[in-house]
Amino acid sequence: MRVSLKLSIALCFASVLVIGSHGLYQLRQESSDLRASISRELRLTGTAVQVAVENAARDGQPADIRETLEALERIDPVYDIFVFGKEQQLSAHSGDQKLDLAMLRGVTASAFSIGHPLLRFVGKNLSGYAVYAAPLRDETKALLGTVALVRPLDDARRDLMRTGFAIAASVLVLVVALAALCFGIGAFYVGRPLASLLQAVRVLRSGHAPPLLTPTRRDEVGTVAQEFNELVQTLADTRAQLASEVEARHSLEAGLQRLDKLATLGQLAAGLAHEIGSPLQILNGRARVLKERATDSETRRYADIFVEQTDRITQIVAQLGRIARRTPPRFQRMDIRHVLREVVELLELTARRKGVTIVLDSVTPLPSVLADPAQVQQVALNLLNNAMASMDAGGFIHIALQLTTKDTAGELSQAVQITVSDAGRGIDKETLPQIFEPFFTTRSEQGGTGLGLAVVRSLVQSHGGEVWAESGPGKGSRFHVVLPIDGPSHRAEVMT
Repeated sequence: MRVSLKLSIALCFASVLVIGSHGLYQLRQESSDLRASISRELRLTGTAVQVAVENAARDGQPADIRETLEALERIDPVYDIFVFGKEQQLSAHSGDQKLDLAMLRGVTASAFSIGHPLLRFVGKNLSGYAVYAAPLRDETKALLGTVALVRPLDDARRDLMRTGFAIAASVLVLVVALAALCFGIGAFYVGRPLASLLQAVRVLRSGHAPPLLTPTRRDEVGTVAQEFNELVQTLADTRAQLASEVEARHSLEAGLQRLDKLATLGQLAAGLAHEIGSPLQILNGRARVLKERATDSETRRYADIFVEQTDRITQIVAQLGRIARRTPPRFQRMDIRHVLREVVELLELTARRKGVTIVLDSVTPLPSVLADPAQVQQVALNLLNNAMASMDAGGFIHIALQLTTKDTAGELSQAVQITVSDAGRGIDKETLPQIFEPFFTTRSEQGGTGLGLAVVRSLVQSHGGEVWAESGPGKGSRFHVVLPIDGPSHRAEVMT
C-alpha cells in the first residue's frame, strides 16, 4: 500500500473521529435545546390553558370547559388537552384518546399531590410525548382537579434527524475532501520522491551507477535524497578503489608468476650452462674443424648444419643466462634517436637482403633520456628482428618517436614512446596476451626460441617503462615502448 494512501486513510480516520465526535456533541446539544424549547413552550401554553380551564371550572359548567378546550384546539391543534377531576376521572378532553391514560393519570396524580405544575418527557430521544400537568383551583385555592397538555414530539424528532443527517453529510464531504487533498499532497510531496529514490536504488542494486537525485526541497525528503547522493558517491569511490586494488593484485600475481618463471629459468640456465656448456663448445669446435677439413660436399654440408645448430643452442643458453642473471642497467643521459639509428644501420644489410625497408622518424625534437644505451639497443634489435621475421619480401617497418606522459604511483612524468610498426602477418587476439611470456613463440618452425620478447619486457621494466603490442591477423603489428625521460624512480645507479 502506498504511503500517500496510508496517510489519507489515517487522516480520514482521525477526521471521522474528531469531526464525528464534534457532530455527536452538536446533535446532543441540539436535542437538549429542543427539549428546553419544548419545555418553555409547554409551560407557557400550559399556564394559559390552566387559567382558562380554572375559570370555566369555577362556574361548574362542563359545557364551558369543553367549549374552552375546543377553542384552544382550534388555536393550536398540536396539543391534546385532558381535564381530570379530584378522583382522577377524565371529565373532558380534546385530541387523541389513544394515549396511555394510565401513564397520563400517573403524571396528573403527581401534580395533584404536590400541588404545582409538573413537566415530564415520555420516551427516549424525543421519540414519545411531552406532558405538562397542572392542578386546578377554585377561588379559595382548593384543588378541583388537574389539566394535562400532551405534545407529540414527532416534529422535534424529525428536526433532530434532519440535523443529524446534515451533520453526517458535512462530515462525509469534509472527510472525502481531506482524503483527496491528502492523497494528492502525499503523492506529490512523498510518493513521487520515494518513487524516484526506489528507481535509483534498483539501478544501484543492479550494479550500475544511478543518476544522482536532485534535492530541491529543504525537508526530510530532501535530506534523504542528499544522503542517497552521498552514498552513491561513496559507493562509486569504493568500487573504484576495489577495482584499483583488484588490478594491483592481478598485477602483483602476474609479477609473482613471472618471477617464479624467471627463477625456474635461472635454475634451468645454470643447469644447462653447467651440464652442456663445455661439451657444446667441444662439439662446436670439432664441427668447425670437420667443416674446414672436409673434402666432399656432403660432409661439408653436414658440418655446416652441425655448426649452425650448435651455434643456435649456444645462443639459447646465452639468452637464458641473460634473463636469469640480468645485468643491472647503467643509466646515462643519451640521445635515443642516435641509439636507434645505430641499430637501423646495423640491420640495414640484413633488411636489404630480405627486401624490407626500415624508416626511422627523426623529425620531432626529443630531450635526452636517462637509460642504458646497450639495453635500449638490445630492445630495439629484438623488436626489429621480430618485425622482419614476420614479413615477406618487400615489407615496410616504421619506427616512430614521440613525447608522452607516464603515470608512476599516481604522478605523471614525461616519457619517450617508441613505436615499431610492421606490415607483417599480425597476431590474433587469443595469442596476443602471451607473446611476452618466456618460451612462447609462433615461429618455432623458423627457429624462434620464445625468449626475445621476454628479454624486451624484462629490460623495459628495469628502466621503469612499459611495453605492449597491438595487432590483428593480416593487419601487421605495432609494438609500443615507453621509457621515462628521468629513468625509474627506484634506480640504484646513475651515470652522467
